[in-house]
Amino acid sequence: MAVRSEAMREIYRGETLVVRAGYDDAGRLAIDGEDRGGHPMFEEYEYYIRIEQEYFAAVRAALNGAAGTDLVGLLEDRASELVRRGETAWLKAHGIPYDFHTWTH
Repeated sequence: MAVRSEAMREIYRGETLVVRAGYDDAGRLAIDGEDRGGHPMFEEYEYYIRIEQEYFAAVRAALNGAAGTDLVGLLEDRASELVRRGETAWLKAHGIPYDFHTWTH
């Protein structure tokens, strides 16, 4: 499912990595990352993570957010921590199911 670029908000920017978050057209939480040169094996590495709406409460709880709190804002507040650990590692540690896709250039 597509994500409108205007619906995505930058939540993290490092030397070579940019991570954005928002919601896709199906209403899933979308986390997209693009690393242009920071990966030791690839010139460019991109990934996207999708989390179904039924797991939003679990994401909020893992981020210590109150019910109804904007997930993108919560992710932005903790982005450095999540990126350091790895978004998928963090999701696994909290038992939150997700879809993950990646490609390299």
